[in-house]
Amino acid sequence: MLPDEMISEIYRFHYHEDRRLKMMGRLLIQRYFKLKHEHFDWKDWSLDKNGKPRLNEKGHFNLSHSGNIVLAAFSEHEIGVDIEKCNDCDMVDITPYLHQKEQEYIRNTTEQKDAFYTVWTRKEAYLKAKGVGIVEGLNQENCLMPVVENTKKWYLTSLSLFQNYKVALCSQVENVAIQLQEYKLKEFYEL
Repeated sequence: MLPDEMISEIYRFHYHEDRRLKMMGRLLIQRYFKLKHEHFDWKDWSLDKNGKPRLNEKGHFNLSHSGNIVLAAFSEHEIGVDIEKCNDCDMVDITPYLHQKEQEYIRNTTEQKDAFYTVWTRKEAYLKAKGVGIVEGLNQENCLMPVVENTKKWYLTSLSLFQNYKVALCSQVENVAIQLQEYKLKEFYEL
């Protein structure tokens, strides 16, 4: 169902689980348009100058996956989404690269792992919405704020959707309406 170049991109991932999640993200996009009864063609897929995927004239979307969950977010405006499974990680190496206020937030809480993943998902969602890489801007803006302004206003929301996961959404729409649709793996084989 996927174009050869996408299949090649998926097979560049070393682990089978990463391949599967990447493929499921692509299939989520296809399913979204099918459920909306809109024409969908992989020929509309392109990457912008920063490598952010786009669907020509079809609105905006963003994908994220972690653990065994894949998220897709769709909007008429730029959007970013991030999900992270709250595993043990080495926050000491990453935290110094964050904004000073984010570092203080993590340092001054009793639940440092929870605080770290809150900051990280919000930061990722924001950078993905802007269409820039993680190298650009980790310490530039404080993503704990509900609104981050640079040349545009970006609204950040943390969501509690799944146990032991952190989720964040960044949009140019204040109080964005969220509709959650869950699918099991076998449902994708019933397309």
